Amino acid sequence: MNKVEQLTSKLQDYKNYSVVLTAISTFLYIGLFLKGGQLSNTNQYIVIAAMTISLISALLFFGMALACKKKLNDTDDD
Repeated sequence: MNKVEQLTSKLQDYKNYSVVLTAISTFLYIGLFLKGGQLSNTNQYIVIAAMTISLISALLFFGMALACKKKLNDTDDD
C-alpha cells in the first residue's frame, strides 16, 4: 500500500469516527432532554460527561482528518 492510499484510508476513517461520535453525542443529548427528569443527578452528570467526551473526541478526529488531507494535498503536489 503506497503512501497516498494509506493517507486516503486514514482520512476516510477519521471522518467516519468523527461522524459516529457526533451522532452518539446527539443521541445522548436527545435522551437527556427527553428523560432527564427521570434520572438522578449523578446519572445526568455521567451522561453529560459522556456527551462532552464524545464531542471532544469527534473534534480531535476531525482535526486529524484535516491534517491527513493537508498531507495528502502536499503529496499530490509533488
